[in-house]
Amino acid sequence: MRSPAPSAATSSPSVSRASPPSPPARAAPRSSPSSRQRVLPDHQPPHAPLHEAIHADASPPNASAHPPGAGPRGAGITCTSDTLPDRRPHPLQRGGTHRRQRRAVEHRTLIFGATGGIGAALARRLVGAGYAVHLAGRDPVRLAALADELRAPSSPCDVLDEAAVGRVVAAAGGALAGLAFCVGSIVLKPIGRATAADHLDAYHLNVVAAARAVALAAPALKVGRGAVVLVSSVAARAGFPNHSVIGPVKAAVEGLTVALAAELAPAVRVNCIAPSLTRTAMAAPLLANPAMAQSIAAQHPIPRLGEAEDVAALAAFLLGPDAGWITGQVFGIDGGRSTVRIRG
Repeated sequence: MRSPAPSAATSSPSVSRASPPSPPARAAPRSSPSSRQRVLPDHQPPHAPLHEAIHADASPPNASAHPPGAGPRGAGITCTSDTLPDRRPHPLQRGGTHRRQRRAVEHRTLIFGATGGIGAALARRLVGAGYAVHLAGRDPVRLAALADELRAPSSPCDVLDEAAVGRVVAAAGGALAGLAFCVGSIVLKPIGRATAADHLDAYHLNVVAAARAVALAAPALKVGRGAVVLVSSVAARAGFPNHSVIGPVKAAVEGLTVALAAELAPAVRVNCIAPSLTRTAMAAPLLANPAMAQSIAAQHPIPRLGEAEDVAALAAFLLGPDAGWITGQVFGIDGGRSTVRIRG
């Protein structure tokens, strides 16, 4: 809610003289509306704070920036009535955060890969915050258990089956508050052992399936003014041995993120999270050896492994109303491994 325009009434101090009495003061001529000035104290901005826009393009009409006065305290700043900002809310701003919150509750967030570690953690976090979700996953047993735990609708789905993805999108409803594509793979091989099938399969699962899921859900996301979160990897930007399959694939996910953000703006926001190694069932083979797990953790400036809840917390934020001016971004959540060097 915007506060009404501040009052701009001004007054002139009265002056008394002992002798001789002065003649009655003549009233000052009324100034025309076009020339009337308003003087505001420098600690009171000439326009009310703006609620954040629902999307990055939702800027208030006719708003102009007025820097605070540079003079001494109390000197004030002056603006003419012609330049006072229009306080009427932009159509996309009416209702503010509360309306966006209601939209996220009324419309569902569709989570692909809900039976994986990150997808399940995200589902629990969103439901715990009062959001509605629709769960999709390939493992029917784990999917049914999670749906029963969260009392949420669910649909078994292999994301490589485009027809199945379309059915899931239809089942989630005609308007979506968000889509999280938490499906991925870890393929670690020396380049000499990686096959063409390894590269193609990883690309199809991580990139093509994500692109098709967003394409099929785009109409519902536009209706719901929703958001999309994709998942990349620290290996997209930092080179590691044996990552010649998964590294380029995750870099392609980041390219897909910015392309979709441009194409779907302003109705739909698209962002990406790039975690380092995270404790999930998919990473279990890499972490089965305690010494190896400890060694990997020590390579991070914050020396531990990621947890699914770390990624879920950021994903929930990016899907929510407080991220309404964020799109086309890739966020590393990797204990500093991609950017910080503490040795050497």
